Amino acid sequence: MRSCYIAPFLAFLLVLSSTPLLATQQKVIVISNSADMPAAQELMSLLSLAGISVSVKSASDFDVVLNSQDVTEIVILGGPDAYEGVGQVSAKFLSQQDQQYLRSTPGASVVRKFTKTSGGSTKEILIIAGNTRKETKLSSEVYSSSGFPGSNLSGIAAKIVMHSTGTKLTYRVTFIDKRTGKKNVTTMLVEKFSGTVNGEEANGYKWTFEAEMHGYTVKMEYFSVYTQSGKSCEMERASYMGNSMVIMPWSCYSVGETSGSPEGGAKQSDMIRKNMKMGVKTVPAGTFMCLIFTSEGKDGGTSTAWYSPEVPLTHMVASEYDGPKSRVYLELMSIG
Repeated sequence: MRSCYIAPFLAFLLVLSSTPLLATQQKVIVISNSADMPAAQELMSLLSLAGISVSVKSASDFDVVLNSQDVTEIVILGGPDAYEGVGQVSAKFLSQQDQQYLRSTPGASVVRKFTKTSGGSTKEILIIAGNTRKETKLSSEVYSSSGFPGSNLSGIAAKIVMHSTGTKLTYRVTFIDKRTGKKNVTTMLVEKFSGTVNGEEANGYKWTFEAEMHGYTVKMEYFSVYTQSGKSCEMERASYMGNSMVIMPWSCYSVGETSGSPEGGAKQSDMIRKNMKMGVKTVPAGTFMCLIFTSEGKDGGTSTAWYSPEVPLTHMVASEYDGPKSRVYLELMSIG
């Protein structure tokens, strides 16, 4: 398979929105009821591991938290019908469309971001909600372990990746050229990567696969990492007969910038804007309960991603891009 097909596909799967690392005095408050407490405790554990000061409060504490000078981020677990007053808090921010979606759609889930100025400070408010506590917990696990893409907390993604468990993943990628009907299949290996990018410590993943270039089989390596300053970076290189060459040099993106991903590509940051659902996905590696979201591209293509906290490293079970000229499908073959 030609590298020009695989690398852009990986780019739109793996490049996440990021922001500068938050200051050491960063303080996060999680608003949760007793039903969603397991999700709140997992969230608190992950944030603490990344060096963030975090605590869990009830809905009755929301106004005090909102006016607190030292709190910079509030995470609310639960939708408009959540128990113990959390629903009343969520309903102040969620649109009527989101509330209706959560109430009427089995398996429904949303992650939404808001900003609120109160008490002389501006806070980012993240709402993670599902049709039931199961969807809320799954969404919280997937979104947080993915590095909080699209939020101010995405700056800690490098630390989350650094502490993530797992050794390697094997994926199968199928490319179909709709114009010619030609089908190509390749295998990809994903491993954790730790190193430096432009002199800065970085953590992320390395994807290794073989590609056909000018009639030769070439080993390709695609890197997708986060730096300690909160940037998202990517690089691609090729090796053939002992020689190595850079195909795409390190490119890093900060908040407000856009990567070179092709139109139609879905990013994990789309979780914040898209409606999601919980569903079962079966791949050669097994059957997983997944968080599913779909993005529509400007080119008319559709990207769908399936994520599960049961999958280490990338959390990706499968991903598909179905465009006007091609279809690319990635599926998990094995773990470890």
